[in-house]
Amino acid sequence: MKILFASLNADFGQNGNLLPDESNASWEKMNIYPAWKQLADEGLVELQTHWVDQQSDPAGLERLVSIAKDCDLVFQVPVTHALGIHLPQSRQIIEAGTPIASFHPDLHLRYKHQSGDRFVNSRVVEGYDTHTISPALHMMEELRLDGVDAFHMPFGIPAFSDRLDGSEKPFDVSFVGQKHGIRDSVVSQIRGAGIRVHTWGHFWPDHPDHHGRPSYHDMNEIFNQSKINLNLRWCSRNPNHGQIKGRDFELMGAGAFMLATQHAESDDFHNLYKPGVHFDEAHFVDDLIERIHHHLKLDEQRQIIANHAYRQREANLWTTRLRTFLNEWSDT
Repeated sequence: MKILFASLNADFGQNGNLLPDESNASWEKMNIYPAWKQLADEGLVELQTHWVDQQSDPAGLERLVSIAKDCDLVFQVPVTHALGIHLPQSRQIIEAGTPIASFHPDLHLRYKHQSGDRFVNSRVVEGYDTHTISPALHMMEELRLDGVDAFHMPFGIPAFSDRLDGSEKPFDVSFVGQKHGIRDSVVSQIRGAGIRVHTWGHFWPDHPDHHGRPSYHDMNEIFNQSKINLNLRWCSRNPNHGQIKGRDFELMGAGAFMLATQHAESDDFHNLYKPGVHFDEAHFVDDLIERIHHHLKLDEQRQIIANHAYRQREANLWTTRLRTFLNEWSDT
């Protein structure tokens, strides 16, 4: 099966020139692309690539359409309408008979407009895609009611996320992620309770324990070196909503102890990992603070929970997700 993988090469907003340590490589390049490459190395698929931030000059777009027409499937991860395969090329590819399946990490927030009391995937309506892939199980019914050819595929564990045996844990509490929405307020309240929180990511320069933006491999070291890894799932644009993202799976794959915030939208995660068994959850900031104090006293219990999560690693790798998707695709 011939696959064309299309995504950003560099992180959103970057110029496409990657640093030697890939610290500004896109999430898609570091998470999903290596899994497709592994499947290609195993001979399961033939793989071509198109980087939308590097190969979208006229010659690159002509190459994109030419290659796509010779493929069985285009698999893309669009960030926005502009940062994906553009509409003229999408229509040429689809009209030539090659389907385009798009993985949308946050479909319930993006790529849709409200029509009455139901949601419509605007990318499909406008002709960008033929198929929609979403990690949000609760979105499947709505998509199918709207006539969208939809697949459910949870986030996966990337190859770079793994246990580092013998790691010391110099950080009591860590958070890796941008400062947006109510995250600053939450971290400030935790610090106000006497708990030191180390942060990594964009927009935290004034934070007393900020360490800059890590590379993906640095992130894995941080996860392994932290007693408690916070996962603040509040959405940037609406603090009343939460969201499962790749970070949940990066932490699980590292065999790290995760303390996450609980939201209705994040219940899908419980189909794969159970609170109290593989990680812990807190509903409100006061609950979060109480659980941090609790878990910092129980080194052995934290390790047991982290070990339970790590045992699920193989079943939740990105390569496992893509194999399942290919089997489902071949059955359609």
